[in-house]
Amino acid sequence: GDSARARPIIVGGLVVSLLASLVGIAFTSGPLFIASRIVGHAAAAFVIPVSIALVATSYHGIARATAIGVAYGAYGAAGAAAPILLQLVPGVSAPAFIVSALACAAAIWVARDRISDLPRAVTAERPYIVGTAIWAFGMIAVTVGVTWIGATWENPFRWGLIVFGFVVVGLALVHDRLRIRPSAGNVRIERRPVAVAVFVGV
Repeated sequence: GDSARARPIIVGGLVVSLLASLVGIAFTSGPLFIASRIVGHAAAAFVIPVSIALVATSYHGIARATAIGVAYGAYGAAGAAAPILLQLVPGVSAPAFIVSALACAAAIWVARDRISDLPRAVTAERPYIVGTAIWAFGMIAVTVGVTWIGATWENPFRWGLIVFGFVVVGLALVHDRLRIRPSAGNVRIERRPVAVAVFVGV
């Protein structure tokens, strides 16, 4: 999503999420339901970064900070509403998927005509963007392991996450050092403040 930064990624991801929500209404269990959940989450993984990038590049100064805050606030509100909707009617998950489908449909209607397209990354920028994404993935793994509320330090999976995260971060840094990279254009990501933001966000 960050590499291509195109509006069709947002619209396409929302269409896939809409279809996954419709499957969730029709099927409440079984392989098709599980597959729809995997596909739906994968679609969201494309939609969210491009959407945040769109918000961040559409405004400047205080308005930009406010817009990003509103976007993350909406994202957090949706995350908080999900378990409530899933338990609204005991044993029935349809209300959650109905709301999800309606939200996707509304977002598609807005995104189809009312948002501008973002400039695509040039060839030289893409390895830098992908490397930073891998680094961020490692940071998230470390953060989740360190801040795992409710799990003891004897939990092997917790330590596995931490070690795995450090290995990924280390590999990303070594990759940056060894690779003779052409100019990454105007793309420059300050990883230290991003690391703090990721830690606080998680």
